[in-house]
Amino acid sequence: MRHPRPHPTPRPGVPGHRGHRRRRTVAVLALTAALAVPFAGQAAQATTGPALTDSSTAGRTGTTGAPCTAAQRQAAFAADRARVLGWLGNSTTINNWPELIEFGTKGWTGLVHGFMSQQGLGVTIIRPKSPMSATNVLIPVAGTPAALPDNMPDALWYAPDPRATNPADPHNPSFPYHLAGWSYSADYNLAQYPVDRGPACLTRDDWLVHERGIHDAATLGFIPEPPAEEFKGQDPGNAPIDPWELFQHPGVTHNRLWMTDLWLGANGSVASSFTDPYESIQGVDPHYGSWYFKPPAAP
Repeated sequence: MRHPRPHPTPRPGVPGHRGHRRRRTVAVLALTAALAVPFAGQAAQATTGPALTDSSTAGRTGTTGAPCTAAQRQAAFAADRARVLGWLGNSTTINNWPELIEFGTKGWTGLVHGFMSQQGLGVTIIRPKSPMSATNVLIPVAGTPAALPDNMPDALWYAPDPRATNPADPHNPSFPYHLAGWSYSADYNLAQYPVDRGPACLTRDDWLVHERGIHDAATLGFIPEPPAEEFKGQDPGNAPIDPWELFQHPGVTHNRLWMTDLWLGANGSVASSFTDPYESIQGVDPHYGSWYFKPPAAP
C-alpha cells in the first residue's frame, strides 16, 4: 500500500497570500518575455542544442545484446534515481519562491507551461540545450546555473500540492511541489528508438512520441503541429513550422521527439510509464493521442 507523501510546511516569514504570488509570477513573466517569447513578425523556431548522451550507457545490456533481466533493469533504474537525487539534493521539495529560485541553480530553468500542471504528470521544468528546449518562462536565477552533466534528464516532473484549488493556473504556483519523476528526450526517428539516453535497459516500449508543435506565449499551453504523413508517426517531424502558424500563435517550437518518463515510488522504486503510476497528480488533460502518442512499430 502506498503511503502519501508528507506535505512540507512553508518556511516562516515567506509571503504566501495570492496577491503576493501573482506579483511575483508577473515579475517572472516580465523578466523572461524579452528572453524567450517571440512575438508576431519575429516568431522564431526553437534552437535545438547539441545531442546529449548518457555516459552510464557504454556497453549497456539490452540495446545491442541480450535483453536485460528484470533485476538488471531495476538496478539500472536505481542507479539513475541515485544520480538524479544526488544532484538535486534538498531541491526534491520546493516550498516557496526562494526555494524555486534556489532550485534554478541546479540547471533546470525552463517552466515550459509556467505553473500549469498536467494530469498524471505535473509541472514540467526543462534543462537548456536539449531537444526539448522550448519554453516561454524561465526561473530567475542569481548568477549562472550549474552546467548539467549530459546524463541528467531533459525534464523534471514536479507534482503540485494535492490540496491546491487550481493547479492548472499557469501564473500562480501551487506550493509545495515535490519531485514525482523525470524525463529523457531525443530527436524522433521511427526506425530507431534512442539507445544513448536515459538508464540502461530501456526498450522501445518505454518510449513514446511528443508531437512537434508550438508552446504558445498567450496561454502557456501547447498547439500540436503534426507534419504531413501517410500514417501517424511516419515522419521525423523536424521541418520548420509554417511561419503563418507562428504568426497566429506566437511562441517557441520544438520538433517531434522521443520521450520516456520515469517515476519515483515511495519505497525507492522507479517505474517507466507515460503518467505517474504511484500517485494521482492534478492538472489539465495532457491530450494523449495528440500532444503525446505511442509510435507505430518500426519499419
